[in-house]
Order: sequence, then structure tokens, then C-alpha cells
Amino acid sequence: MRFKFQNLRITVILFILLKFYIIQYLILHYSKNIIQEALNDLMTNSQEFSFKISIIGDGGVGKTSLIKKFTKGTFERDYNQTIGAQFSRYDIEIDGDLINLIFWDIAGQDDFKFLHPLFYRESKGCIIVFSLEENELGEESFNHIENWHNELKKYCNDIPVVIFANKVDLIEEA
Repeated sequence: MRFKFQNLRITVILFILLKFYIIQYLILHYSKNIIQEALNDLMTNSQEFSFKISIIGDGGVGKTSLIKKFTKGTFERDYNQTIGAQFSRYDIEIDGDLINLIFWDIAGQDDFKFLHPLFYRESKGCIIVFSLEENELGEESFNHIENWHNELKKYCNDIPVVIFANKVDLIEEA
């Protein structure tokens, strides 16, 4: 009986040692790959940067169309109201560095105003869009620029802001 117990103990010890060596091998093998990838990244001196850009303005001024045109090169004439927020990503390489622009297309209708503070969080920049249409929407969207800017400053401190006049193609020539 004692002999069997010792054999079992030896088997268990061997199993534990084998398991330890397998784990050690896996750690060394995979960490070597991770270290090699990190060194390759350092040697190429390329980096990746991500920036969240909030796109705000009254509903119907063309925020979604502006983003689609910039990120995908497409334009849709039909108006589909944004519900809450939509996200689009645009990647560009500058001097060997990858720049990720993540556009947050934020709904401009008052129904979604309570969500704006959540959507603005961690924005690195903002584009306030207004319409140049010669109608009530155009006039109101222009008059609301200051309101949008004040709301943004309340939640985002001091981020760069661009004011973008949209729908210039819809202005009637006099």
C-alpha cells in the first residue's frame, strides 16, 4: 500500500512539474512575440492616435451628410433624423503615424438634449454645423450657434471648435 501511495505521489509531482514547465514555456513563447512586436513598433517610430470629434448643431442642418461625405465620399439627399448619436471612423496616416478620427454625430433635436453631456465626454474637438439655407431652419440654426458653443464649454472645457456653414449649394443666387 505504501508503494502505491509513493507512486501516486511521484506521478502527481511529475504532473505538477510538467504543467509548470508547459506554462513557463507558453509564457516565454508568447511574451517573446509580444516583446518582438513592441520592439518593431518602436523601431518604426510609428504611433497611433485616436481623437473623438463631436459634431453638433440643430436638427436638419446636415451633420450626418457632412460626415458621410467626408468619411465615405457619399451623399444622400433623403433626410433621416439621427436618434441619439451615430458614430463614424476615419483613418488617415500622417508622417507614418496612424490618426483615427471618431466622429460622434449628435442629434440636434431638443428631445435628445438630456443626452448631450454624456455624448460630449472625452471629446478632443467639435464642429458646430449650421445651415445656410434661406429659410427658418437656416436662420434658427445660425442663431443657435452661441447656445451650442455655451453648452459645449459647460461640459468640455477648452477644446478646439470649428463652426461649419453647410448647405451652401442650396443658396439661391440673387
